[in-house]
Amino acid sequence: MPQPRHRTTIAAFGASAAVIAAGVLAIAAPQGSTTPVEPARAASLELSADPGRVAVDPGLCSPSTVRVGARSLGEPAYPTIDVAAPEPIGLSRDTFTTYVPADRPALTPVDVVVPGDTPPGEYELTVRSGFSRLTVPVTVTERDAGPGANLALGQETTASTVGNLTMPCGVVDGDRTYTLEGYNRPPTAWADGSPGVFPDQLEIRLARPADVGRVDVHTHPETRFALRDWDVQLHTDDGWTTVASVRGHTAGGFTSTFPSVRADAVRIVTLATNGYAYALVTEVEVYGP
Repeated sequence: MPQPRHRTTIAAFGASAAVIAAGVLAIAAPQGSTTPVEPARAASLELSADPGRVAVDPGLCSPSTVRVGARSLGEPAYPTIDVAAPEPIGLSRDTFTTYVPADRPALTPVDVVVPGDTPPGEYELTVRSGFSRLTVPVTVTERDAGPGANLALGQETTASTVGNLTMPCGVVDGDRTYTLEGYNRPPTAWADGSPGVFPDQLEIRLARPADVGRVDVHTHPETRFALRDWDVQLHTDDGWTTVASVRGHTAGGFTSTFPSVRADAVRIVTLATNGYAYALVTEVEVYGP
């Protein structure tokens, strides 16, 4: 089994939009010359976005990806492309320079995220390069928060250390499997980056304070790689409090239930494994009473 050590990113696709724009670049005549100089056309670009409208679920671990495309309408070029968005929208990159051919668009992925407490609504991304400009609509969706909803899904998640080919966001992606990062594929789990050293901590910030009465922790389905001992802690106005302790777990998932507590964050404190050097969690789910 591959051994985790340090971390990385993600990507996605859809239907597209495009705009063409051209500009004129004035060229001055040499000093002392009386010969008029014709204006020369600046490089013209066709900008596009795939998908043409981006839908984003609230939560810093719920990115959507738009592929920004640029195609030269003349000679191949190396333009700088700027991407801007109003708060609270976050972007994985806001400027980049890329080779742009004339026969096809050069595509660059840009991840789009919003905090978990962002209200649903309509926003815009603006893509610019020289005289070319493209507007991409962004819809922030409404995430289910009713009875039975997983309050951890897609929410901001951090860890004390992070192992290679895994990431904290992998435990709130709705996928309980153990999949390491691969080409164009995000990891679906977290492992710590300090082999044989415990405790390690995994913290999930809820979108807003909520009544919490159940936390499910999923680890590797094979005992030799599974987490054995951990504590479940909730953050309240009075600080962190331990609401459940799990000892002697062998593999797969375990559900901890307890009297409902109003909390704004959940922390899993990993204490021991069944022999594997790394604490390994594939998913954490948080529910109301």
